Amino acid sequence: MADTPRSRKIMSVKLLNRASVLRSTLVASAATFLVAGALVGCTPVGDDPEPTITEVIQTETPTADAVPTETEAESVAPTADPTAPVETRREVHLVIIGVEYLEGEGGIEVRSFVSDYIGEGSCIYRAVAADGTEVSVEAEALPDAQTTVCPTRVITGLTSGVWDVTVEYANEEVFGRSEVTTIEVHA
Repeated sequence: MADTPRSRKIMSVKLLNRASVLRSTLVASAATFLVAGALVGCTPVGDDPEPTITEVIQTETPTADAVPTETEAESVAPTADPTAPVETRREVHLVIIGVEYLEGEGGIEVRSFVSDYIGEGSCIYRAVAADGTEVSVEAEALPDAQTTVCPTRVITGLTSGVWDVTVEYANEEVFGRSEVTTIEVHA
């Protein structure tokens, strides 16, 4: 081909076309590579379309000296009794404000109140000795302007020793129990 302006132009167009084809091929190859790489990332590792089945062969041989051992049965924690009643009442805070041994009366005087509820109900004053002996008295609660008072009561019939005293309050809506207060009795 002669070196003329027209031949140079044709040659230049051919080179541009060839470069364009090469560039298109490279771009297409790169795009194919990227798409293939992305698709490989979508496949879980170790995913085999046909699972391999392996036969398990026991290699342990029983010996004549083998002595059977007794195994303990697995203990199962008991579940909640489905027939047990579920407490639906709200719990309230009951406070003992005084426990005093009254020597002349031979008993323990107990004063208490419900701090976060105002309403009628029953109060049970309970004293329990170290040997498990239990003595209790009951009274109707007295609602006042700010609290519910468990009126002062004396628990009698106590022997000498250490006694744990509690007060319980309850009605249809709420219930509560005080902390334990310990007192020594000298009967």
